[in-house]
Amino acid sequence: MCSQTARGRHLTVPDILRTVHINTERTFRGGERQVLLLMRGLIERGHEASLIAQPRCGLAERAEEAGITVHKIRMRFEFDPLALALICAKLRGLECDIVHMHTGHAHTLGVVSSLLSGRGRRIVSRRVVSGVGASWLSRLKYRRGVNRYIAISEAVKKKLLEAGVAPARVSVVNSCIDLSRFEGVPDASKGLRRELSIPEGAPVVGAVGALVPPKGFHHFIDAVSMVVQRVPQARFVLVGDGELRQELEHRAAALGLGRDTLAFTGWRDDVPELLTSFDVLVSSSIEEGLGTSVL
Repeated sequence: MCSQTARGRHLTVPDILRTVHINTERTFRGGERQVLLLMRGLIERGHEASLIAQPRCGLAERAEEAGITVHKIRMRFEFDPLALALICAKLRGLECDIVHMHTGHAHTLGVVSSLLSGRGRRIVSRRVVSGVGASWLSRLKYRRGVNRYIAISEAVKKKLLEAGVAPARVSVVNSCIDLSRFEGVPDASKGLRRELSIPEGAPVVGAVGALVPPKGFHHFIDAVSMVVQRVPQARFVLVGDGELRQELEHRAAALGLGRDTLAFTGWRDDVPELLTSFDVLVSSSIEEGLGTSVL
């Protein structure tokens, strides 16, 4: 099998691709779900996929549950010399055609390790619109060492091009959702109403996502305080966890929103079931690469 590169040369692509994926996040959010879906999809199509991830992180645990080989390396920061040495050693011991990096810190660690070890062509997935080309170091990072960028949306591609990445090195591959998670999901509305003491017949408005600045949940809470003045019987549910949880809870309390009006559920694995309980789903994001919660 052959594919044409941006410069017109042809590379022989093996029928079975051996891929190594690097992700530095300790949490399991939308980006990590995309990594897991990609690795599973590659394996289902007869390719090989293994993962380099943080010890005791959500992605590593789920990948192992799916039967994917996981190499656990502590990656403390973007230029962590110990992590670089360990990743280099791991890549030298593996046969790989592609080193695929899925976070900003993985980008740096993976590119340097791949070049030093002489293993694999280098692919970087970019999922967010912020931080690209924000400094001279960032611009240098995005212009060197990567064979191909995958942008999850046209908006992300635009940011990469503005940072100086050549158009021929950027492909748009939209994030996806696993529809099988939503097949045959039972109606959980009665269970949620019991759990959160929501009266029968009260409209339920939900929002789902990591409690981090780009998701704009402070706007959601401000909106709740206005809506309940017009629709006092409405109930609101915020599903997710993150660095802003305490701040958001304090904001809700300052606006007089008790748990009987706005419930913080924390991290939940039963989001498909919870969605059956919502009359309205809200996205309050002020910045998204794509926004898979809406999908």
